[in-house]
Amino acid sequence: MPKAKVQPVVYSYNAAISACEKSGQWQQALKLFEAMSETKVPPDLVSYNAVFDCAEIRDSSIGGALFEKCNLPEILGLKGFGASMIDLHGLSEGTARVVLCHWLSTAVPTKLEQDKELTCLIVTGYGKSRNQWQTSDVRQASLELLQDDLGLQAAVLPKNQGAIQVCLGEADLPALRSAGASFNR
Repeated sequence: MPKAKVQPVVYSYNAAISACEKSGQWQQALKLFEAMSETKVPPDLVSYNAVFDCAEIRDSSIGGALFEKCNLPEILGLKGFGASMIDLHGLSEGTARVVLCHWLSTAVPTKLEQDKELTCLIVTGYGKSRNQWQTSDVRQASLELLQDDLGLQAAVLPKNQGAIQVCLGEADLPALRSAGASFNR
């Protein structure tokens, strides 16, 4: 684009990052994402979803570091999110995983230390509003993180298939703190 003297916009970056993610070129996706700030093109939710869907980014220290320095919390309205509920609607699997790890390792332990027991609700949706061409399953990705990776007791609510309930006790604090360390696998 620079050679053709075409000014890149958020849509062109998003398309390129998404193409890199789908072809397994996570390093190039990350370079493009970082180039957005150099060209003064602010990333949007689509940009974050595309870059965090790269498995090597979302499941490594790169994902945690990128989340910590980006403005994704502001875009998602996470500045004052509570310890007992989080809404992951509109996120891709990769972004949901990163946001969930951050929430579980920061907000939830503080509240659990105070209350000794805590029931949390994670709103994921269950694909009812997902477009036919989309294969992302935030609910399943969240369950895998909670149950398989962290060993927490989590279940889809029978009356609301778009929400996961997690019942926590003090014994779960090490697992919650390890959620932040899951970026360092």
